[in-house]
Amino acid sequence: MSDHYGPFATTIGMVERHPGLVDVMLRDKPDVAGYRLYAHATLDGCYGNPDAFGGGDSGVGGTGPDVFLTVNRSATVSSPSVIRRGWGAIGESRRGMARAYFSLDDYTTPGNNIPSDSDQAYIRVQENARSTGWRVVLGATNNDAPVLGPIYILPVPGFMSTNLPTMTFAGTAPANTQSAALLVPKLNVASDFPNPMVIVLPRACDELTLKNLEAAAGTSMLVSLGLGMPMIEVAAQDSFVVSDGGIKTIVLASADNAGGAAVAPSFSAVASIYSGATR
Repeated sequence: MSDHYGPFATTIGMVERHPGLVDVMLRDKPDVAGYRLYAHATLDGCYGNPDAFGGGDSGVGGTGPDVFLTVNRSATVSSPSVIRRGWGAIGESRRGMARAYFSLDDYTTPGNNIPSDSDQAYIRVQENARSTGWRVVLGATNNDAPVLGPIYILPVPGFMSTNLPTMTFAGTAPANTQSAALLVPKLNVASDFPNPMVIVLPRACDELTLKNLEAAAGTSMLVSLGLGMPMIEVAAQDSFVVSDGGIKTIVLASADNAGGAAVAPSFSAVASIYSGATR
């Protein structure tokens, strides 16, 4: 994603994923001193439930993700179990990037929502700006909430070594984002309104099926395949299907911006990766 979108486009890149080891990188940015990684066991939980100016909220109902790791610009950090095992990259050039090696099991506790290493996880990033510190919302609503990047879907161990890997995920398209069909997603920089749900896949998928699960007529969902691409309306019980594409980013929102009365439609998704494999 382009740096034009600033912290709204900041996410991890997965280098390796094995049992007990996640290896990710974040490219250095001139105005960023470091990064916090947040995680949650569910997509909706990782999104949270921001309020809307004038009344109402996103309708997603998520609790928000838990912070579990901090890494400085151009630095390398490892979680306790990775250090004990002596794992990590050796002899690799890490110039111009931050690198993190971790197992989610090191951070899973009864008091948080971080999943175990064996489960699919959802991760977001907060930037530490050199001039202002950790980026937080400075607006009329959601004040002091962390400004987080897209939701990165961390696959289960062994996912990328599977022949023709396919992943599923489900959640709720946030309402009151002020987004509209045929226009690019509305990013609310001051976060006076909920932002669209931005999802980043671990690798570009070739086939994608998104289904609007709402039964009530008129409960439409908006879908875009990039922050700079217009949103397409998907009616209740209809599906958005792409075959033979190269889809890395998915942006979702409800078409409803009616404040407290707005409806946030639930959805399900199946993403299949065929590139480089024999079909």
